[in-house]
Amino acid sequence: MKKYLKLAAALVAVAMILCSCGSSIKSAESALRRTFFWNWTLRGYELIDLEYDAEMSRRELYDLEDGEDVAIFKTTFKTPHNTEGSLSPDQIYTGWTWELRRGRHSGWKIVNYGFG
Repeated sequence: MKKYLKLAAALVAVAMILCSCGSSIKSAESALRRTFFWNWTLRGYELIDLEYDAEMSRRELYDLEDGEDVAIFKTTFKTPHNTEGSLSPDQIYTGWTWELRRGRHSGWKIVNYGFG
């Protein structure tokens, strides 16, 4: 079973990479979905909703270096029953913010998350 789960995870990651060729917002969304999948979904978290926040992204543009892009997303997700750390088990968190940036010659990277 674990072998099939790893294969399925690899196929999902490849599909997300292939889908990230479109617009810059779509590629930022794909980068966030990949990270969420590998770091959260495989630990039992469930991504319920993901939304690009255009207004917040525009406000952040002023703090960037020349040639940098920023994309802010808000998510809703459910924690697993065995959550450890600062998040409560079996809870739905809304408005969880993710900030992604990319330079002129680099891909999207998550630089901050978890603030609301």
